[in-house]
Amino acid sequence: MNAGNRGRKFFSDQTSAFAWIAKHTKQHTLQAVKTRVSKDKVSEKVAGLVDTYLATMESRSLSDDGIKQAKTCLLRFSQTFGHLSPKDIDPENIEAWFNSLPYGTRTVWNHYSQTRQFFNWRDVRRLVPISPFQEVEAPDKTNADARKQILSPEQMGDLLKLDVEPWIKCKIVLGGFAGLRTCEMAKMSYECIDHEYKEIMVTKEQSKQGKAMRPRSVTLQDAVLRHMPKGQGSLMGASKEWRCHRGMPMEAKQGSDRFPQNALRHSFASYHLAHFQDAMKTAFEMGHTSPRLIYETYANSVSRRDAANWWNL
Repeated sequence: MNAGNRGRKFFSDQTSAFAWIAKHTKQHTLQAVKTRVSKDKVSEKVAGLVDTYLATMESRSLSDDGIKQAKTCLLRFSQTFGHLSPKDIDPENIEAWFNSLPYGTRTVWNHYSQTRQFFNWRDVRRLVPISPFQEVEAPDKTNADARKQILSPEQMGDLLKLDVEPWIKCKIVLGGFAGLRTCEMAKMSYECIDHEYKEIMVTKEQSKQGKAMRPRSVTLQDAVLRHMPKGQGSLMGASKEWRCHRGMPMEAKQGSDRFPQNALRHSFASYHLAHFQDAMKTAFEMGHTSPRLIYETYANSVSRRDAANWWNL
């Protein structure tokens, strides 16, 4: 049914039919958002434009993680500026908003990136031909507190001793000794781990950036072999808490209110670089295209003695 008219469409197989349905469902969703925004008379306000922009992103089949980050950043932007037209927002307003965000430098930079893309979107450019971001200085995305998110070998040893569910053990082992992101593990199974050739293959579909990312191979270090739980099927199983660092048990938080975000991946990068002395290899295994970020963030953040202790756990 489309606009009150019935029609038939035939497909050679079920997969083609489902693909067609998904495409047109997204188009109808986008049109519904546009119609609602128009009826609410906020089509030229930030709140309405953000709704339409996010619906447009979803209709383009972008990665789930990319859409989630855009939603998080732009809905926060809309909470502050939703009642205004984009043309009423000047560079000083935007910079003041960045400075008010109670997050780390990398997260603030993500907000900068998402809002800048929003202002470059064609519907906003019709209202604001010259983006105010031309006069907004990009925040520094180098996390000066990255060292605080690095676990010591003793802390990692305590985590490995915990009696936890297999999916939590996977997060600890593959995060700290393979540098995998939790969102990547959630799309992987035990069969992705090749014990014979000692490697873990991360496909484009499993990576954080989705199809825009190249597949990569992560070397299976001996520490993974020693501590990786045995199993079949999904690494995360049926757990609904896998995405959230608060899903870690109370004992893993080691007295803190929450388990340090990205601490396992930060630790992997620091100890891998210190031990193997190869920034290009570290960058490749983490899914970066250049070793520059590795040097800037993790070089000399831990001693080689601590790195040796880490990989001997």
